[in-house]
Parts: sequence; C-alpha cells; structure tokens
Amino acid sequence: MSFFRQFLAAMLSLTLVLPLAREAQASVHAATVTYDYDAFGNLIHSTGATPNNYLFAGEQYDPDLGFYYNRARYLNTSAGRFWSMDEYEGSDSDPISLHKYLYASANPVGKVDPSGADSLADLSAAQGIIEELSSTLNTITNTLQTINRVRGTVDLVANVWQVVNAVATGGLGSVLTALPEFNPRSFKIDVDQALSSLAQNSAKALSLAALQPIMLEKVLEYFNAKNPAFIIYMPLPTPSLPPIATPLKVKGIPVKLFFGGASGQSGRVLGLGMLKNQNARDPNLQIFRMDYHEFHFGPGSNQTSSDLVQPWTDGPFHYHIPTPN
Repeated sequence: MSFFRQFLAAMLSLTLVLPLAREAQASVHAATVTYDYDAFGNLIHSTGATPNNYLFAGEQYDPDLGFYYNRARYLNTSAGRFWSMDEYEGSDSDPISLHKYLYASANPVGKVDPSGADSLADLSAAQGIIEELSSTLNTITNTLQTINRVRGTVDLVANVWQVVNAVATGGLGSVLTALPEFNPRSFKIDVDQALSSLAQNSAKALSLAALQPIMLEKVLEYFNAKNPAFIIYMPLPTPSLPPIATPLKVKGIPVKLFFGGASGQSGRVLGLGMLKNQNARDPNLQIFRMDYHEFHFGPGSNQTSSDLVQPWTDGPFHYHIPTPN
C-alpha cells in the first residue's frame, strides 16, 4: 500500500470517532464597584469609588478623548461607531462586514470587539474552527503513526480498508487506486521522524495561527463561503489534481486532499488549509505547512520571511504560517 493510500485510509477511518472533549472553569469575585451601560457602552449608573479606566467591555477608557481604546481603533460610544475606518475590506458573503465603522457587527448586546477589527464572537468562532482542525489532525497523525509502525501487519491494513469501505461514498474506491505515488525515501524523508515532528509541532502551528487576526478573518471568510472545504495539502512534488473528496468533515465542512502546487514547486510534506469552492483549486488559504527542503531563514541568512510568524525548524523539517493573500 502506498504512503498516500495509507494516509487516506487512516483519515477515512476517523469518521467513526473524533475527540469532542471540552472543559470550562469559572471563578467568582466580590465586586467593589458596579457599572450599568446601554448597549453601546454609555454609562447609565455606577456604584463605588474605586479609580478605574477599564470600563465598558473591560476596555480602556481615555477620559481626555472621551473614547475607548480598542487597539486598532478608538470607539465612540456616543455614536456607537468606531472613530476611524476598518482596514478589512469585508466579505460579499457577509454584507454587514462591508460597513467600515460598525462596532461588534451592530450587535453590541451579543458581541464585543476587543481588537477594533473583529467581534469577539467572530474571533471565538474562527478559533473554534482551528481548534477542531488541530484535534482532527492530531488524530490523523496518531493513526498514521500506528499504521506506519505496523505497516507489515496485513490484518491491520485490511481492517483499515474495511473501515474505508464502510464509510466511503460511491465512486471513492476508484479514486483510491488512482492516487499519485510519493516515495518518501526518494527524498530522504524518514516517515517515522516526519510523523513524530508533525505530532509535536502541528498543535503549536495551529495555536499560533489562531492568534493572528488576519488569519482568523480569512478562516471565517472561507468558512462562510457558499461551497467551502478544508484541505490537507499532500506532499510535493506531485501532479496537480482536482481536490479529492473524503468522507471526513470538520464543523460540517468536507475535508479534501490537495495534490500539487505551483509549477516547479517542491519540498512540502503536509499542510492544512481551506478552499472557497470545494470543486476548484483556487483560491486556497494555507493555514500552515510543514516543509522538508533546505531552510532559508536560519542564523546568518540574508533572506527574510513574509510569514505571519517567523518559521521554525524541527530537525530536517520546518514550519510556516503564511500571510494570507
């Protein structure tokens, strides 16, 4: 069984069980001062005399300006609008995002906007998407490691294929036999080492991606498109193919395999991203990728990275969180 077929078999088997654990904690503290506001943050009533400039929605109030400092922009609660324009262009699929001055998508009761760029509900939604991606990728990696360790055990492979047959939809079986070949040894890739590195670094990569507002905006933009898909970027070099369907879904959105890249591109091991149209290769959003080619950004290098986060290495592999287009 080829590396790709093992990978797809492992991924398809995940449709039976995916981790869904969530925990929450809360603490209660006695209040020494209280505030009552209208929906947009105008003070109606307060009690107590403790000096405090962190008021509506926990944001810093500038008494000299009479505005709240929300990092990217100042908020004028009297008008219920930001003082300056949003740099984000907005999305046609989300018309309210096209308004340049709205606070919390004009829903201050249900949302807050701590960055001046996104509502907290939107940020939380995007971070939840990335969190589930991380959980899914972790399960994929663990399953792949198991298969790779016992790849000579025919029974286990047969059992995986039985799972594939049980969950695969019509026509997928013929796709399995037509996947591109990729022999990791031809590129001096140790599969055990690669999977171990991926297991140790994928959560870090996705956690860092979830801290980048521009990445969160793009994840939501793609997620809210008419026909989106998550994609797993497969190793390069491989030929460019239409996205290949799998039965796996994340947040109800299908997951597809993405082969190939730009002309002459190589050096990719794996990656995660999204498509706006699951039936087309472009546009695609790369959330993170793992490469095996020469690292160009080490000490003494005169090259600078345009990534959102400085690329980092782990043995012969390195990781990127690209700046979205």
